[in-house]
Amino acid sequence: MAKEIKIGILSDSHTKTTLHQETVEHLSSLGAEYLLHAG
Repeated sequence: MAKEIKIGILSDSHTKTTLHQETVEHLSSLGAEYLLHAG
């Protein structure tokens, strides 16, 4: 059986560090194992 992997994708977080941190925490709480940051 294949393992399900959840990936979070973030972008355009320039100078939005508080929102960025909240988003990372939210994605982690949803089970995201990997985060991809696209600038």
